[in-house]
Amino acid sequence: MLNAYGVTATFFNIGQNAAAYPSLVRQEATEGFMVGNHTWSHPLTMNNLSASAQATQIGQATAEQQDLIGWGPCAFRPPGGNYNSTTLALARQRGMKFWMWSVDTEDWKAAGSSSSYWVNRIISLAESEGGTQQHPVVLMHNAASGDPATVKALPAIISYFRGHGYTFVNLAGSTGLGYRVQASAGGVYSFEATGYGSAAGTLGTSAAVGLATDPATGGYWILKSNGGVANYHAPWYGSLTGKVPAGTKVTAITGV
Repeated sequence: MLNAYGVTATFFNIGQNAAAYPSLVRQEATEGFMVGNHTWSHPLTMNNLSASAQATQIGQATAEQQDLIGWGPCAFRPPGGNYNSTTLALARQRGMKFWMWSVDTEDWKAAGSSSSYWVNRIISLAESEGGTQQHPVVLMHNAASGDPATVKALPAIISYFRGHGYTFVNLAGSTGLGYRVQASAGGVYSFEATGYGSAAGTLGTSAAVGLATDPATGGYWILKSNGGVANYHAPWYGSLTGKVPAGTKVTAITGV
């Protein structure tokens, strides 16, 4: 939904959930979203834990992110907003900015329901609280169990804030507009830009030799060394696999 509306966001992942759903964390990173630390197991009483226990909660979540996407988080959010001076110090010592929210949609209370009551309640809280703030930080959830009311509420919330002159940014202040790079193995890495997938691990004996963006959809095409083309959120027009003359080297692709 965020990709469909061209909206960026920051995902604060719980470490043990990241370990259970590694592909989702990699997707967040590949698609250019900012990824943050939300502790390992989401203790709602971080402020009551010892310094060593808090350090473990933060450290394990950071290590998991590092293993999954190759870099650690630069932002931390305490579960339930409960923290003390130790929590604050530990996060800052590890190079993370401490973040809270200013708009609570209370979407987690829907408990998996997709009823119109919950959808409208989420929308109402977002608009009534956020519309009075210059820089609202809107809190929403994407629990592993699913939050369909959150997804259904997003279009109205996005339209409301855009209609009132707001610009969506992640917590680093980026709009998500940037660039992509392509690796020879087919991997596509997005830097402040929306990513739609990667051909990594699917090329066989071929190599990726080109990347072209479709200006109409924001998607892209990956060109393989054998003339094959893979499309990601972009229309399919066919492939030159087997049609490139023998001895010809395929080197580039462009969208028209």
